[in-house]
Amino acid sequence: MIDLLIDRVGNINVFNILNSGQYYSEANIQSAIDTDLIAEYIKEIVNLSRLSNQFNTIEKKSIEIKPELLKELKNISETFFEQFFPESIATKLRNTSEKYLHFSIDSSLSDIPWELLYNGDCFLSDKFYIGRTVKGTKQNNSEIKNQILKMLIIADPTEDLEWAQKEGETLFRSLKEKIPPSKLHIEFIAGKQITKLKLLSLIRDKHIIHYSGHLFFSEDPQENGWLLSDDKILKAREIRNSAFTNILVFSNSCNSSKAPNKVKKSQDNINDFASSFLLSGIKNFIGTKWEVADNERTLDFTTRFYLCLFNEKSIGESLHSAREFARKNYSELDLTWANYSLYGNPTDRIVSKLNHAKPKVIDPSFIKKAYPFPIAITYSKFMDLSLDTEINIRMNALIQCFQTFSYFIAFIVFNEHHERSFHYQETESEMTLTKLWDRIFQNITDFKKLQLSMFIESMINTFFSNREFIYKIIGWIDSYKNNLLLKESLEGYLITTEYYYENLLVELSELESFHFIFLPKNKQKIILLNGISPIEINLNTNHRQFTEEELSQEFLLLNVNKNTVLKLRNKFVNTELFLNSTEEIFLNQNVLISE
Repeated sequence: MIDLLIDRVGNINVFNILNSGQYYSEANIQSAIDTDLIAEYIKEIVNLSRLSNQFNTIEKKSIEIKPELLKELKNISETFFEQFFPESIATKLRNTSEKYLHFSIDSSLSDIPWELLYNGDCFLSDKFYIGRTVKGTKQNNSEIKNQILKMLIIADPTEDLEWAQKEGETLFRSLKEKIPPSKLHIEFIAGKQITKLKLLSLIRDKHIIHYSGHLFFSEDPQENGWLLSDDKILKAREIRNSAFTNILVFSNSCNSSKAPNKVKKSQDNINDFASSFLLSGIKNFIGTKWEVADNERTLDFTTRFYLCLFNEKSIGESLHSAREFARKNYSELDLTWANYSLYGNPTDRIVSKLNHAKPKVIDPSFIKKAYPFPIAITYSKFMDLSLDTEINIRMNALIQCFQTFSYFIAFIVFNEHHERSFHYQETESEMTLTKLWDRIFQNITDFKKLQLSMFIESMINTFFSNREFIYKIIGWIDSYKNNLLLKESLEGYLITTEYYYENLLVELSELESFHFIFLPKNKQKIILLNGISPIEINLNTNHRQFTEEELSQEFLLLNVNKNTVLKLRNKFVNTELFLNSTEEIFLNQNVLISE
């Protein structure tokens, strides 16, 4: 990597180069460039970007004369490149084979779009994976090892940016499909439910934050911030006071209509909103140089960046890959690729080299086929609903999924706890989800303390690692049932709840190796309850020989691999929710006859 250190005293720039940690043979190379020339270059770049946005809004209509935006961008950027860099530095940047370029710059140079400088052959962003660090900011050098990454997606707090909302939802679904839940947990929040206090509390424990919405500018840099509903602003000084240490913040921001043309008087800190994050200890910040277009290309660019990032690419390389695709595939009038800058080290990776075992990804068809019946049938009903189905119907179906899952897990845990002769307390007939999960965690804690494995071996670690998310789901369900959630925020809650629930199903994939069995009173047959279609099996032809004690039970959970049986007694979960949802299907309908 090339580290280019640039200090500025008056109108004099002082350059030093470190190449792979070693100083370049020349040191303290200097150039003189006036501040007004820097300001003119930045102004011209902004003008070109505005022209690009204007033409892209009418791109599909007839345009008789198209401006040569790219040609003009090359001309002014090459002129500035020649004025700013001494010849020895310029030659080094043209001829080096290094891929990473890191600028360590004086704060007065922070507005320069380094990525867009043109060396006569190409833009620097074509040749390098670029990042910058502004002197005076602090870096959080802590690394996250063997932890699940936590990501927060914040979308359209003002509810007036159609593609910002779509961007958040698309990002969520794309990452959910591609990234193993054992590596990444995502939380999604959108719309007017995003209050200042809630947002400050949510960002504290997240490693990655993606924001898509309006950015408010003020003459005072510490009053800059994210624009929320009702003209409220999450300000830079409030973010600084939160003292969070996230790895990456991606702010896909539009200027607020309140003050889109404010001229900032101070150049002492990094301009725009990046300063508030970097001065708080954030390692990496990706922001936009000008107002982003609220369209599908911004969404596409952002999604491509994250998919590269979670494919073990560095932040610099991921941004370069998204730029390269945009340059080749978007309109020649579209400067989306030119808009993004990385504040931080371009070699940093959010995802270190992963374990290359095949990732566990949700497979709805397999859950419908192989998971225990109560889980499979409720999940199937939810998945069969169209995205156009009324939001409350989908929300209630998802709640039914989680409730049935909860009682099924309790059914297993309470029975095994009893079988091991632990102290037993009768379960209340009407138990809230919170109390139910409190009891589940109390029970599995007993196993953990005594270092005993459970019938389903993955259960202890899975539930303890997901405890926070389980109680979040419960909290949201309670708020929904009490009409405390705004209607416009329900889609965000549904998406996030679905993600957390599916994570649980994936991490408990061991359930697929068990047969959930119902024994009718005549004991001449058993009904296999795996998947959404119960299968009736005649005991006389079944190879598995059940003991008289086993046949006296109504429900069994058979570990096919170990040939052991957990006997499930109804009294341990005396709830209509679990038993009725199971029995009504196979007792009141025809069942399939197996071989």
